[in-house]
Amino acid sequence: MGSSEGAATAVTLSLVDPAKGHLLQSWDFEGQPLIRIGRAQDNDVVTLDHSVSRYHVELAFADGHWTLFSLGRNGVYVDDVRLSEARLNDGDVFQLASDGPKFQFANEAGAKPGSGTETLADATGLSFLSLDERKREEEVRQVTDGEFFKEIESRLAALKRRDEDAKSSE
Repeated sequence: MGSSEGAATAVTLSLVDPAKGHLLQSWDFEGQPLIRIGRAQDNDVVTLDHSVSRYHVELAFADGHWTLFSLGRNGVYVDDVRLSEARLNDGDVFQLASDGPKFQFANEAGAKPGSGTETLADATGLSFLSLDERKREEEVRQVTDGEFFKEIESRLAALKRRDEDAKSSE
């Protein structure tokens, strides 16, 4: 693709709508030889999907090409085949876990402009994103219904009463 052996090429990773194949969100990388994807906040691309490991996949540029390395417990799939390592070509799509998010890899000429900007193709993308929202709401409900959270609420109410009593006695 016209890149030198040592210099990483421009890359765009795009989140793909699993139902329609539309690109939902893109991340652009210029000259970065290592790109990490996972749930941990220090990844280059962060996803909150529960089937994705904290450090799920690395894309590394070496010897003039990009290689995908699976680091996650639930694997990485290319064409429905679980792989631990795969050489990436422009336009390749890979999936994190068997039912996790799909990403399209675009190298140099295939890279899309618009660094880090979200591009919702249509409303179908919102239904895909709302799955995570339902999971989040369920998890929040589990936490807030727990005894520990109720104890914190009780202590907070007592502190508020104490503050109000202190203000009223001034």
